[in-house]
Amino acid sequence: MSYDNAFIEKVKAFGVLGYPAHEIAFLVDPEDPEQFETDLQDTQSVIYRAYHKGKVTGQYTMDKALFDAAKANDADANEKLNRRQHIKILETAIREKFNL
Repeated sequence: MSYDNAFIEKVKAFGVLGYPAHEIAFLVDPEDPEQFETDLQDTQSVIYRAYHKGKVTGQYTMDKALFDAAKANDADANEKLNRRQHIKILETAIREKFNL
């Protein structure tokens, strides 16, 4: 299925906001929802790449904001950033171990 740039940018934007992939189909209303779901799982698909680029961009933006606040001696931001980093380590280990 082919997607226009506006559609791809919507998928990326929902990824930035951290929306789960299965909910995005309801928000973007694709012509073929089943194919869209398949494309979201296909690592070679432009939709997969747009969604994950958005998701990682959103995570980076949040981490950067917390890092900047922590540098300004915001103890709460430092704690949140450390928690996010530990969760990321665990998620990476799970992904590598179980290929999830």
